[in-house]
Amino acid sequence: MLKALWTGEYDDEWKKIFSQNFELERASLNIGAVYPDGLLRGIDLIEVLKDKDIFIDGYDPVDEEIIKNCPKLKMILSVRDGPEENIDINMCTKYGIPVLFAGGRCVHSVAELNMTLMFNLACNFIRLTNRMRNEGWTSTNMTEDLFSQTELYRKTLSIIGLGRNGRELAKLANGIGMNVVSYDPYVTKKQAEELNVTMMSLQDAMSAGDYVTLLARVTPETEGMIGKKEIAMMKPTAYLINTGRSKLADEEAIFDALDNDIIKGAALDVFTSKPLNKDSRAYKIPEDKLLLTPHMAGISMERVPHQYEYLMDSFDKFKKGKTKGLRLYNPKVFDSLEFKNRGGIIFECEK
Repeated sequence: MLKALWTGEYDDEWKKIFSQNFELERASLNIGAVYPDGLLRGIDLIEVLKDKDIFIDGYDPVDEEIIKNCPKLKMILSVRDGPEENIDINMCTKYGIPVLFAGGRCVHSVAELNMTLMFNLACNFIRLTNRMRNEGWTSTNMTEDLFSQTELYRKTLSIIGLGRNGRELAKLANGIGMNVVSYDPYVTKKQAEELNVTMMSLQDAMSAGDYVTLLARVTPETEGMIGKKEIAMMKPTAYLINTGRSKLADEEAIFDALDNDIIKGAALDVFTSKPLNKDSRAYKIPEDKLLLTPHMAGISMERVPHQYEYLMDSFDKFKKGKTKGLRLYNPKVFDSLEFKNRGGIIFECEK
């Protein structure tokens, strides 16, 4: 039986399943460590991983030092959508180690949070509920706020980055009658048509949206892609939402736009500092103009079983030599000279 180290989030049911497939050892977050201070790093990780075949990795960093000192390691199963955030993918490829990943584990929670934020922005929910608690409800005190509510029906949603999360959001938005447009240079016209999404340039997508949401992955091309110039393209009645990554947008430019009424409002789930500094400008902007959430997109009770379901599905496919539908982050690993001594030992072993 293959030996595995499991540092991803613990789950009772998946402990049973993993124990049926691996000789299992638990560590790091799996036994109650606090993220990120309790993650295993360097020599501490090597000590528990050096005799393992499989690493079911939560967020513990894996670099060349780890790989070179764990010669029995044959495969990494990363719980993340983006395993490159804590795993050196190039080194894994060089040493013949396939990295399976849980791409799509967050799509429902991310899309649903975006919808929640849009509903809240449209109906002044936070302002109304706070006023009702503080003032009570009379026959006249809520009238102005109530009649300033808008519907999402027939409004235009601009999705910047039509990856897994963006596509799921497009489905939900289409379902309530929104008009969905997007900017993503990597999406084909056919793919967009299947989602009932109209593709546009970045400038046109920024200009068209009643709601503009940022869901692109951070790359050298997308880092800082939304700044003062792009925000100025938006309608003065529009809202900007960022549940993706803070590096996609200039945070100060967003605050400036809100302070100067360049846009009507915004909702931010990600910030340049995490947690958000107590002296941040964000706290000085009224709640009816800026909704703040603590990086909750992608987090749900269901995320953990989702991620392990996807990983085991890909692990089973890999053992059987199936590549269709395989969540493999580094497909070039098959070309590595070291593959036969590492991941190749598992590939097709049950064909």
